[in-house]
Amino acid sequence: MKKTLLIVIFITVFLVSCSNEATSIYGKISTIKENAFIVDCSEQVENTEDTMSDVGYSCSVQITEKTTFRNQNREKLNVEDFPKESMVQVILAEPRTISQSERSREVEAKEIILMSE
Repeated sequence: MKKTLLIVIFITVFLVSCSNEATSIYGKISTIKENAFIVDCSEQVENTEDTMSDVGYSCSVQITEKTTFRNQNREKLNVEDFPKESMVQVILAEPRTISQSERSREVEAKEIILMSE
């Protein structure tokens, strides 16, 4: 019984670690829209596609009424506290595979964290 349980746990951990689904993205805000930030996500695309490219990719990060904002010290912020060109970590509302496909790069933010320079 213990051996079977260990095998099941090992397989589960292996499958989760091999997943290409992102739970967050890290990048610079290039554009600020009314209900979205456009964030550079080239690194995530390159990790998913397993290729290096000179092409830059942007993710459209949708901001909803459920999206929370904070800094690295866990201090609450507002959307206005995020200037263009600032580095952010976006925690996604749900895991996504982010690829070259434009549709895959439209994501919803659960939380946006302003990173210190």
